[in-house]
Amino acid sequence: MLERRRLGRQIVIYNRSYGVYLGSAMGLGFWSKLDPVGQDAAVTFPSVREAKRAVSNWET
Repeated sequence: MLERRRLGRQIVIYNRSYGVYLGSAMGLGFWSKLDPVGQDAAVTFPSVREAKRAVSNWET
């Protein structure tokens, strides 16, 4: 609970099909509903703007 207060409001990226975006490694993205590879935490962003910026940098 102390950590939550210190961080304030954080934004996660969510997709109905994939779940919560957990992060990436070696060019691969990991999502909670696909193969979370043992991840128990997700990448967070300080604002919606920063989250959208991260998504816009992904290759399609």
